[in-house]
Amino acid sequence: MRLLTKRFYWYEKVLYDPDTEKSLSSRIERFKKLSELLESRRHDLARLITDEMGKIISESEAEVDKAIPMVSFYIKHGQEYAAEEKVEAP
Repeated sequence: MRLLTKRFYWYEKVLYDPDTEKSLSSRIERFKKLSELLESRRHDLARLITDEMGKIISESEAEVDKAIPMVSFYIKHGQEYAAEEKVEAP
């Protein structure tokens, strides 16, 4: 489920487009774009969190700041997690 306010509809469109291929490289590119957006729109996203969830602004900024390294981790290690692995069935 993708619930976003209208002012962030563009972000949804950039990050989620069902018509694009679902290759690993395309998904990693979307994560890179997400990382860029989190960093460049940090204050706007924090304000949105504050407005919609009632958190104080410093807590909201911390939420955005916490998300940035998580996204970076998956950019760096996504191929490892998505790699096919043969597992023998009992």
